[in-house]
Amino acid sequence: GDRLKESLEVRRAFNTLDLGTQATQLGLCERPMVGTATAAGGADGLTRHNRWRLFGLFSLGIEAGGSAIDSGNVGCHRPKRVMAPIFQSRLAGPHQYPSFVQLAALRIGDMLVGVVPAEVTTMAGLRIMGAMQSERPMHVAEDHVAILGIANGHIQYVTTREEYWAQLYEGSSNVYGPGTAEMLQAQLRSLTQSLKADNPTVVVGPITVKPGPPWVGWPPMQSSRPCSDRSGC
Repeated sequence: GDRLKESLEVRRAFNTLDLGTQATQLGLCERPMVGTATAAGGADGLTRHNRWRLFGLFSLGIEAGGSAIDSGNVGCHRPKRVMAPIFQSRLAGPHQYPSFVQLAALRIGDMLVGVVPAEVTTMAGLRIMGAMQSERPMHVAEDHVAILGIANGHIQYVTTREEYWAQLYEGSSNVYGPGTAEMLQAQLRSLTQSLKADNPTVVVGPITVKPGPPWVGWPPMQSSRPCSDRSGC
């Protein structure tokens, strides 16, 4: 209708965070960890492991809430009952979860979009939007602000601090701890504010990728003969 325009001004502010080295100063847990409730699955897709007990007697916290809340955990991830902490912290190595976060605030005409590499819950998303609305350019209406999730990466779920303490599937899968949503709020607020400047913030990379060791014999060779390029391999 009358909102269509022949051209739109596009501005962006972009930032790259290395959580491997910046986690503590950003208010996050230094080592990402998943909780036991993750193994139970979401409310709309429970797994076969939900409420599984060792020898049928001892609860390991594989459920939503309940024993997945570890009142004795006084560490950064409290009150999350961490799943197999020795495996996650030692055997799985330091790169089992994404450690780089790419964030952006985009102004497309009179629309403001916050870009986050995570699946944010409804309330966490609303709070991030509220932070952006407080710093939006004057010609951007309050209801023209949106969040674009799972973009430029994926650091799992992000919940509010209150949702994190409930330790349902989403909070359990919030791997960098209860302060993650608040970190995103602060970062997106700052990026939105920089859109008003002549030169918005743009910090790109570098990003280090840790794919792990190659699988021996995989993928299978289509031909047994040696090859110097991809043809015949």
